[in-house]
Amino acid sequence: KLQVKHEADISHLHQEHALSAAKASEVIEDLEKTVAQLKQQLQDIEYRRHHHIKDQEMKFRQEKDELQINYEKKVSEVHREAEEETTEAKRKIAKLEDALREMESQLDRARESQRQLTQQADLALEQL
Repeated sequence: KLQVKHEADISHLHQEHALSAAKASEVIEDLEKTVAQLKQQLQDIEYRRHHHIKDQEMKFRQEKDELQINYEKKVSEVHREAEEETTEAKRKIAKLEDALREMESQLDRARESQRQLTQQADLALEQL
């Protein structure tokens, strides 16, 4: 009778041990699945983060390039306008210099005419 009880107790302990081992195995399996899911989520997050950074770098590069192009266009436009203004100023200066030469020429002719008139008047006075 004692032997039977002992064997029953041992059998019961084996069953409990087997049940505990099965539960532990199930918990380990669940934890491994959770770890695998978390690893996958982490990889997905890292991939998205890396992709986002690459997108931001590309966007930054494009914006920088656009700003550089716009800057160069503005500099070119200002340079072109300055050249146009310089050309226009030179044209006006040349026109004013021509006008000044013409006025000096007219003044010389007027002086010569005045000199001749004075000479004629002097001759006329001498003849009187």
